[in-house]
Amino acid sequence: MTTVSSTYRILGYDGEQARQLLFDIENEAPVWVRNGASTAAVQQVLDDTIPGNVIGASVEGDPSSDDPWEYRDVQIVDRTTLDFVDGTNYCPGPAEETWRERDDNVGITVFEDDQTGQPQVELQVHPKEHDGQQVWDDIRVGRIPIEPWFRPQNTEQGESLSVLPQGAHHLIVQNPPDHPFLIFHSFPEGSAQFFQEYRTDLIEHVRAPTQTR
Repeated sequence: MTTVSSTYRILGYDGEQARQLLFDIENEAPVWVRNGASTAAVQQVLDDTIPGNVIGASVEGDPSSDDPWEYRDVQIVDRTTLDFVDGTNYCPGPAEETWRERDDNVGITVFEDDQTGQPQVELQVHPKEHDGQQVWDDIRVGRIPIEPWFRPQNTEQGESLSVLPQGAHHLIVQNPPDHPFLIFHSFPEGSAQFFQEYRTDLIEHVRAPTQTR
């Protein structure tokens, strides 16, 4: 068995919530971990995490096996958040206009607070297929790293794909079924109230009955 200690971002879970998918930020690789811990102390920390959180963890497993790895130690490093939203064409912002006006196949719109002038949300649209990759499928399982959207500008850690100076603190990746693009909604740190209202509005449309065309 091999033990690896690294910094990970929680991407999500499998359909039965039995496994948790992590992205090893330092080694740029996805890893499946059993959704549970062998000790109460580690489990208590895991119970306080959600997708998008960054954790420092030691995991143990067999690199030659497809079996999920096991948590041995974990601590929360950053409470960033990540949502993958599917099943609605609704977008709180002008996604279609941003797509039509895109430059180099990527469109970006930033909304600012009317009073402070500070950015509230950055909306990006990207094509669903890029260099032969299905971006929605690949980004959800870590084959395409999500880190560039969280990464601050002017950092030695690598390229940032967000125009927010500190990168996204909250990120929603949306797959509108009837459009050729994905929508990346990025929110800066300190935007919790606006983010929650925006997210609730979007999720409500996912849960709404399908309209007959």
